[in-house]
Amino acid sequence: MAGTAAGNSTTPTGSHTILNVGTDGTDSSLTINDITANGDVDFTDATVTISNFTSAGTGNLSLDSAASVNITATDDVNINGTANFDSVFKLTPLSSAPTSPEPGTFAVADNVSWDPANSANSRPYPVFWDGAIWVNLY
Repeated sequence: MAGTAAGNSTTPTGSHTILNVGTDGTDSSLTINDITANGDVDFTDATVTISNFTSAGTGNLSLDSAASVNITATDDVNINGTANFDSVFKLTPLSSAPTSPEPGTFAVADNVSWDPANSANSRPYPVFWDGAIWVNLY
């Protein structure tokens, strides 16, 4: 594997093991500042925390997990393209309308503090912002 220790960067080709950690119980973390790879970067049986992620090129980003995948953002999480969900898609009921919604925004009104459609039931319900009003979806 070629690279420079001072820059904390490597450009691997093929398959490389950077470091096995945690197998003997003495080390449970590894910090890598930059990874540039032509091919796959595989973190099998590991917990990975990424503070800044940039993907460039034409390949696919795949997250395969037997547990939850959590994305926490202080700003928006934007998907430019199609999002496919093979199972369920869950929206948490909101107690107030989102600030500055854009046309095409979906949300779930909690029907307690926020009831934009003046619904007669007591259950949360999905709504759609059409650019002027929140439309009840059922």
